[in-house]
Amino acid sequence: DWSSGQCLGWAAERVGERVYHGHGGGIHGFASQICFSIPARTGVVILANVWPNVAAYTLGKEVMEVLLTGSPPPAAPAAETDLPEAEPAPGHFAPYAGYFVANPGIPAAVDFRGGELWITAPAGEGLAIHAPAPMEETGEQSGTFILRTGRGAGVRAVFDPSRQSFTLGGWLYRRVET
Repeated sequence: DWSSGQCLGWAAERVGERVYHGHGGGIHGFASQICFSIPARTGVVILANVWPNVAAYTLGKEVMEVLLTGSPPPAAPAAETDLPEAEPAPGHFAPYAGYFVANPGIPAAVDFRGGELWITAPAGEGLAIHAPAPMEETGEQSGTFILRTGRGAGVRAVFDPSRQSFTLGGWLYRRVET
């Protein structure tokens, strides 16, 4: 008999025919990841004293692949590593483009690339939590986009140009003039 509990939302990611469930997290100075295979009844937990470091978020899947297949997963698709060149944002995309920072200092650039809006790691910064990923308008309300790929796939980015900000995955990003 119980009256309350704690729950995590699991993300699912496919590598070939295997599906891994997991969830990552972190705060300035620390990163974590849990990753498991239900059919294999195997899982790993990664605890790292690093920030920001995308390796903490991909290491779980990589370790699972080595444990279950003997080999690491294939390299990331070109769409996630070879970005189209940034260009000036046209018309209605212009209010969303810029350099943003979420506390405690998590950077993100919103650029217009190859005909669509992208969230990327700012030049010289190396990493943004949900980047790189193309963003697609949802049609729900002006300024609402959904990330199509990467760690934030399926997460909504909601822009508020009047406040020079957007929210993404529970983070509030504020525009910073460079």
